[in-house]
Amino acid sequence: MDKNKPKANLLDLMRGMLDDHLGKEEFTAAFAKVVETIKQLRTDNEAEFSAIHETVKLLGKKLTEDNSSDFISFKAEAKTVVDGELAKALATVNDKLTAVDQRVAELKSGDDGQDGNRIYRAASVRELPKDAIIGDICIVEDTGDIYFNS
Repeated sequence: MDKNKPKANLLDLMRGMLDDHLGKEEFTAAFAKVVETIKQLRTDNEAEFSAIHETVKLLGKKLTEDNSSDFISFKAEAKTVVDGELAKALATVNDKLTAVDQRVAELKSGDDGQDGNRIYRAASVRELPKDAIIGDICIVEDTGDIYFNS
């Protein structure tokens, strides 16, 4: 602190305050303005928070509806894809079964003739017939092997 500057005493401080002093009426009027401003802020804040609360509710509802509609459309789309793939698989299986049915219809049992398509069963490979001709089917029971003569 500067030594040349005189110290302010209490009386000087009080004189400075007296110049800025508000009277009772002035203070009451100023304080009433402050109270009114605070009340207005409170009212405005309540209205803004109510609006924010409603907006959040609406957004939550919209999000829930969007998610459920997205799930429903995804479910329908998945069902369409799965149904299409199942139809393709079923068509393939039916084609294979038709081919097997045709092949089985062409086969004849062993004593039906000498034109091939006879089925022989043997306990082992050594017991397979030596006279099997083209078109005959030989089944080895101990190994489960099937031989087609072609």
